[in-house]
Amino acid sequence: MGAGLGWQALWATPLPSLIIAGVDSLFGMHDLLRTAGMITPVMGVLLTAAVYFLAAGVSCQKVAFIASMVTAVTPHFLWISFSTEPEIYYTVFLITALGLLDRSITRNSLLFGAGAGCLFSCAYLSRSEGFLIMVISVMALFIEQGKLVFRSYLPKIIAIVLVTFFVTASPYLLFLKKNYGTFVISPKATYVLIWMKGQVYKDHNKIEQENDDLWGLTPEGRLKWQVPSGVGDLVQYLLQDPEKSVRVYFNNLLSELPGRPANNSGALHYPNVYPIYMALLAFYALSLQWEQPSRRKKTLLVSPFFILLVLPVFTEGWWKYLVPYAPLLTILATIGLVLGVNKLFHNRKLVGTAVISLITIVIMAYYVDRYHGLRTVLAPWQATPPPSPSVITDQNVSRKSLMTENARKAGQWATARYGTGKNYMVRWNKLIYHLNGLWTAFPVAEPLEIYQYALRNQVDYLAIEGINPDIPDDALTDAVYGFTLDSIFHAEKSLYRVAFFRPLPPATGNR
Repeated sequence: MGAGLGWQALWATPLPSLIIAGVDSLFGMHDLLRTAGMITPVMGVLLTAAVYFLAAGVSCQKVAFIASMVTAVTPHFLWISFSTEPEIYYTVFLITALGLLDRSITRNSLLFGAGAGCLFSCAYLSRSEGFLIMVISVMALFIEQGKLVFRSYLPKIIAIVLVTFFVTASPYLLFLKKNYGTFVISPKATYVLIWMKGQVYKDHNKIEQENDDLWGLTPEGRLKWQVPSGVGDLVQYLLQDPEKSVRVYFNNLLSELPGRPANNSGALHYPNVYPIYMALLAFYALSLQWEQPSRRKKTLLVSPFFILLVLPVFTEGWWKYLVPYAPLLTILATIGLVLGVNKLFHNRKLVGTAVISLITIVIMAYYVDRYHGLRTVLAPWQATPPPSPSVITDQNVSRKSLMTENARKAGQWATARYGTGKNYMVRWNKLIYHLNGLWTAFPVAEPLEIYQYALRNQVDYLAIEGINPDIPDDALTDAVYGFTLDSIFHAEKSLYRVAFFRPLPPATGNR
């Protein structure tokens, strides 16, 4: 900490990491993973508040209360509220930004507009698509106003939103320009372009960690994905085989439809992030007349979903990419539910009872779906069939848990031995999260290039896990070119080992 943004900020936007590092430093915890685990539940609570804030602005307090309660128990939001991934940060900042934008337009307030720009910037600094959501939202609001737009206060509000966004994000944008030599919005553009060629368009079978197109080195000694790419590079690639590009796009687009998104990344048994019953309520809400200005409120809630027309270019409908927009679906569905009940019942007591009963059914449906109760009914909509229970056995779960636990203990062991803040060269794995230091990527390159890369990046230790159990400890002393063995961590209940190597001085490194 205190060393500034590293190469990882060219890979992923840095705000969640900065928040974690700041809180860790403020409270003197010196355990970044533990700190991250303490912050995300707080962000989960803030998400329910953000949903209430946005829903109260576009509808009423009754809708806001119900939508926030549904958000609080939705399994996907519970998942990201106890995860170290940036989705919860991005979702909170994005929903709050939309709520501030709504208040700004409703009250003709430049102050709320400045707040919206700042929060859109925070969303962008958590996930780079936050910039795209801001652009889509303000363009949709412009279009909704039509010919009246320049007679309204909206242009001034949008101007202050954009100015505040770029001022707030300027330190990071200048960092990207300094490293890439050009103006860059998405730091991960090249990484995503290379990744999608193999994982989405199936141009090759290289797995991610061993993909030299990603983790290889340029002649200048940088990771290959750190060479900037733009829209032109993407278009050029897609036009190489237009028929294939169109086919992949529409296949991925279909996988985003309600009832179809593939649950993955540890959420195999979760209900769909866009359940059909929630989507039907949302469409019903859009068909009704709300309190004025109805069309503008609908535009504000619906416009972020236009990103679903962009995502299929890059990926299939993974729930973690879709879940940040699920609160908007929840708000729309709740509005449809409340307005529908109001049409059926005019007695206030009956309305309250009916709303509570129906929302309980919706929540229960989420969890019934978790156990595949609704998957049978909706089978034709499923993007992929749920895995057989025999595929995920207790033994496999235990093995995965044991590996994670061993990585945690190895990181704690290294921290106790070497102290915090050391620079470790490690392949991308769970060990990174537990070392309480800097991370330098282990490149896919020749031994001499790896050694030179370690020296350029001032690596303190090379950490290698997953060592073949048949290789004895004493055979590891000179096993890595340019490095010498310093120590080995041994797990207590398995053959798991992590070997820590020190780089030799340049004079002796070329042995």
